[in-house]
Amino acid sequence: MFRCKRIAFIMAIIALFLLQAGKVLAGPDDVEGHWAQEQIFKWLEKGWAELCEDGTFSPDEKITRGEFIALANRAFGFTESTRVNFSDLPEDHRYAEEIARAVAAGYISGFEDGTIRPDEQLSRLEAFTIVARIAELPRPEDSAVLSGFTDSEDVPEWARASTGAVIACGLVNGYPDGSLKPQQIMTRAEAITVLDNALGILGAANITGTGYLGIEPSVAESGIIKKIVVYYFLGENFTDGSVIFHLPPEITATEYQDRIVISDSRGKSEVFALGPRHIADGGKEVRLSGITAAENGVLLLILENKDVSKPDYYYFSITADADGAGEKQPTEDEIYETAELFARVPSEYMGILEVSPASAKSGSEQTFTLTYTLGDDFTEGWIQFKLPAEITATAGKDKIKIGDTEEPLAGDIISGDGRVVTLSGINAQKGDTVALIIYDKTIPETGPYLFAVKADADGEGAAKPATPGAGSEFVPFFAYSQVAEDAIGEKDLISSFIKAINGGDSETVIGFLAEDALYIDNYMDGYFDLYASMEDIAEEIEYMIEYYGAKLATDVNTLRKIAENVWQVEGKASDYFTTLTAGLNPDSGFDGISYTARFFMADKKISYIEFLWSREDEVLYDKLNEGNIGVFAYEGDAGEPVISACMPGMPAEKAGLKPGDIIAAVDGINVLDMDYKGVEAMYRLMGKAGSRVKLTIKRNGETFDLEIERAAY
Repeated sequence: MFRCKRIAFIMAIIALFLLQAGKVLAGPDDVEGHWAQEQIFKWLEKGWAELCEDGTFSPDEKITRGEFIALANRAFGFTESTRVNFSDLPEDHRYAEEIARAVAAGYISGFEDGTIRPDEQLSRLEAFTIVARIAELPRPEDSAVLSGFTDSEDVPEWARASTGAVIACGLVNGYPDGSLKPQQIMTRAEAITVLDNALGILGAANITGTGYLGIEPSVAESGIIKKIVVYYFLGENFTDGSVIFHLPPEITATEYQDRIVISDSRGKSEVFALGPRHIADGGKEVRLSGITAAENGVLLLILENKDVSKPDYYYFSITADADGAGEKQPTEDEIYETAELFARVPSEYMGILEVSPASAKSGSEQTFTLTYTLGDDFTEGWIQFKLPAEITATAGKDKIKIGDTEEPLAGDIISGDGRVVTLSGINAQKGDTVALIIYDKTIPETGPYLFAVKADADGEGAAKPATPGAGSEFVPFFAYSQVAEDAIGEKDLISSFIKAINGGDSETVIGFLAEDALYIDNYMDGYFDLYASMEDIAEEIEYMIEYYGAKLATDVNTLRKIAENVWQVEGKASDYFTTLTAGLNPDSGFDGISYTARFFMADKKISYIEFLWSREDEVLYDKLNEGNIGVFAYEGDAGEPVISACMPGMPAEKAGLKPGDIIAAVDGINVLDMDYKGVEAMYRLMGKAGSRVKLTIKRNGETFDLEIERAAY
């Protein structure tokens, strides 16, 4: 939350350091010393398990069927889904998608009465049955395997085979008193333990350790980019291993132009151009084999002169196999082994979307007017309105208005069950308006409804690609059940929310939010983060407040009501690293990221938050940090960065830095004296291109200083 777009290099270092220490740097107190501590920390680190909203894990809390299914899906990699129709599983249930995946995987089918009972607590017996199905365990040869337990008669006939199978395979052992307690409700710790044991049975423990994939730059102006560097930190030692870089279809590898660097801190470094044997699928895959390098080693894929003229997200991923055709299995991790490059919309031709009314009572009948102000001259251009499912367009009834010309909507421009209206062949001037008028829609329930526009000023022309439909081209409408009786109370609630953020009290901050709250970071250049579950919102809030020290300097004079139950306030946000950037650049005029925040109030709770971040401040921040020396590093045992690789042609390599060198100080400040140690040290290596940074380096027992000029990629 309140996260400004950091350039990829620092985020890579932060993420890598998190991997070194585990994703939970300081484990939850209620797990320390617990009998299942090792397994729980392992699952938290891999992202298979999650903390509770209060930051604890609650290992002895009873687990529900839905949560157990979610744990199993994450660990075993069940991602395929199917349509399900259980009478007690609404589409918006937190575990609806997980249960659909479990049904697709074939280990869950529901009860005879058509229910799935996701919120019921799970018995040990049910867990045994699920695990036996997932692992496809054979029936035990010894039919008396259950007889050794004092309460074996408590296992019903339908479950005796699966229970005997998990016992015969050593997945469960029973209790010290000789009982199995099959009907007892399973705890979260027991659930993780039995699933972890099942992973061992299936050989999942032999999956290649998760590494970290990053990209530089991660945000760029759309156009021709001189260089893209995709880098991968190895999650374990590689011996004759292999990797596959998966590239987006718009950014493909080129023979003999693009390069690979394989390097690690033991001094191994290899650079070579990509040949035909490395490139597959029309350049969308780069395949490398015979890789031998130490854990934390780095693979750099250097792509030259790539065209990202279309403003959009470009996704990269990797498949890694530590021993090639050996015992280790390859893995793809959705969080740490994927990366994205965002090519942002040129600011000179993004339009502005507005909706009227801005809010209205649920159940009321409304006529909506979506007004789009063109950000550029249009010549045979097109505009595409995207509507929520509850507020759709109707041919012949609704209208389009271009300038002073108004006409009914034709059926051939409506698609997606009325959710998409596409206008083409538009010739108009910058500043002209195009309005979509939707008549007589009944708002079914409270909450935010999201509208967006995509536009292309020159249609099939290549000079001005389509905008992605965010930033100023996105706008919410809010439906409320009743008008707040106490506007002053709403104002105080927002003020208290902001005070709690500045006080570092994430628990109180989360307490202000409705269960169905929606949080959006809108960077006003097309880059858009949306958090639609309380778990995701809480995680983002806790991370930014507790780890980065996010602060909101609010201009109280701007706090005002802009529609019924909708409030807006302006201010400036900062965290540790934006404050550090400002301090290192006192004459730049940078002192944080300006924002406009919108809040929607319902039943004395905040149910929608949107932060619209200043594009100008973001661009300035990027400019102040675009230069670096071109090193990739991991955190050593003492907390100092250890260089894994130096980017060919970048200042660090030219200055003679080598893999294995330790960065002990930056600009005279010892790394171990910094608040964020290695993370902060790597951040301080960045700065304005052309500026200089002084380093203290440890190499083979010797210490020396050198000064390096930063450069942009």
